[in-house]
Amino acid sequence: MCVETYPPHGAKYDTTYIAFGASATGDDNEACCQPEAVSFEKLTDAQKAEAERPLVGKDGGVIDPDVIWSCTNCGACVEECPVDIEHVDHIVDMRRYQVMMESEFPSELSTLFKNLETKGNPWGQNASDRTNWIDEVDFDVIYTDNGDVFDRYRIRLYEILESAKIVRQCVEKMPAGDYRVQDKKITPPPRARIDESMEALIHHFKLFTEGFKVPPGETYVAIESPRGEIGCYLVSDGSSRPVRMHIRGPSFYNLQSIDPMGKESLVADAVAIVSSIDPIMGEVDR
Repeated sequence: MCVETYPPHGAKYDTTYIAFGASATGDDNEACCQPEAVSFEKLTDAQKAEAERPLVGKDGGVIDPDVIWSCTNCGACVEECPVDIEHVDHIVDMRRYQVMMESEFPSELSTLFKNLETKGNPWGQNASDRTNWIDEVDFDVIYTDNGDVFDRYRIRLYEILESAKIVRQCVEKMPAGDYRVQDKKITPPPRARIDESMEALIHHFKLFTEGFKVPPGETYVAIESPRGEIGCYLVSDGSSRPVRMHIRGPSFYNLQSIDPMGKESLVADAVAIVSSIDPIMGEVDR
């Protein structure tokens, strides 16, 4: 038995070393190379408690959960300790283990995971808001029976035809008039007015250099792109610059399907499999 743990600073013995068979008195000849003969009972109570400490936990854990979930993957830890360049990878692995194996995650994410599991709607959007555009256009949902690379290629071709059908219907139903909000504080002046009016030029300059202020709060807006849901999450502090922004790119999540699709396939098939889901690598390389 090997107890992989680290003793407290100043501890007299290393539990890992003792668990492999070395005696606490320093005699390495006692069952040193016979791990099967080693008993957990040889450890002291303090060493047992240290060995049984959970890796992650608020009550006696080696790592506080807040540390794992507050990591922003900025890489500052790598700069401070360049010996190990996999700090961020360790954090990501521990997060994945906490969610998938321990079913533990921050309380503020409980609603998101609940909506995702029960409704397939992680953002908690109103059902009518997610599907209200479907009632306004007529289109067919394309599907096939085999689910292989060729089928995904065929679906792409037919989806182009259905997309063109949707675009034609939207153009026919688009109302006449200006497509922009007629609010001079957020809408730039027409290009022709900039050449004629000094006020329009100043307004245009200030709008594009300073921007416009929005009320404090947060919002998430998503659309259905050809590859899946693409959305933008913004947090405002009341200024003209967001304090946080995140783009939800579908290609990053679509890559998870490569694993089941590529099992028992040839290496040469990898190119066709990846191409069949048509990922935008700029969304993936973050």
